[in-house]
This record gives sequence, structure tokens and C-alpha cells, in this order.
Amino acid sequence: MKKYKFWLLFFAMIFFGTLGMIVWTVVSAVNTPVHEDDVFFESYGNMDEKFNKIVSDNKKIKSLYEIEFEINSNKRGLEFGDIFSSRNMLEENNPNANMLLVGENVVLVSIKDKQGNIVKDAKIEIKISRATNKNSDIFIENLKLDGTDKYIAKFKINSVGNWNISAKVDISGTIGYLFLKTSAK
Repeated sequence: MKKYKFWLLFFAMIFFGTLGMIVWTVVSAVNTPVHEDDVFFESYGNMDEKFNKIVSDNKKIKSLYEIEFEINSNKRGLEFGDIFSSRNMLEENNPNANMLLVGENVVLVSIKDKQGNIVKDAKIEIKISRATNKNSDIFIENLKLDGTDKYIAKFKINSVGNWNISAKVDISGTIGYLFLKTSAK
């Protein structure tokens, strides 16, 4: 009779422990704010639906303009390949690592048409965000041309760690996107 009670108790512990883990997993997944992700300045659902358009928009704007982002002396064109890479892979092989500095940072954006003329009416939005939450998001809008024919943005990073840089460039309705996974040191 005692063996029967122990087996029953053992079975009940396994059953309720497993049930508890299933409930915890579902509650954790439901409470994760994936719907609030706004890469490319679109909601998660919109970005998922419009991703092919984002790719074609980037190809179109690159065929019409030369756009270069200079983030603390690191030059990049319109690219978003980091969105397909895991953070672990990027930590090992990331050419975009350590682009940001704790403290003051500067982004310069150079935009020229294919004839070499400077584009002076671009609308540029930049978002610097932590990969883990929205509490540290930095939004920069309405970049203005500085004296060197480049759009300029200055911002401050307060902590070391992994960061995402998203940008949207709108030139007369033609839109291009940038997404980089980087870190601040």
C-alpha cells in the first residue's frame, strides 16, 4: 500500500509540474510584446505583410540615389541584412559591432542623385533601440543639412550593450530602409 502512495505522489508531481510549465510558457509567450516591434517604422504585422515591398523599395531608391550613413566614422549604405542574423552570430562575425559609443554619437547621412547632385529635401528618420525593450529608444526626426552637405544627427547612448539602428529615408515618396545590429562600447 505504501508503494502505491509513493507512485501516485510521484505521478502527481510530474503531471502538475509539467502542467505548470506549460501554463508558464503560454503566459510568458502571450505577455511578450512582439506586436509592439516596429522595425522599419511599421508595426510587426504591417512589416511582415510589406516586407517584399520594403525590399523592392530599397532596390528602387538605390538605383536612383547614392545614400551613405556614417555612424561614428563607420560608413554603410542602405542595408538590412542584419535582420536575418541572430545576435549570437553577429557577436562573432559582425562588421557592424561597436559602431556606437557610450556617450555622444554622430550620424551623418550623405544623399546624392546619380549625377552627383546633393539631395536637399530628404526626410530621414532614425531610431536607435535596445534589442530587449523600448525603454531606451532614441528617435531622431527632421535631420537638417549641416555645412558639409550632409544631414546630421547627434544623440547620446547611456549604456553598454546590444543596440539596433533603424532608419527610413524618404525622397519625394521613394523610400529606403536601413537596419543594423550593433553594440555600444
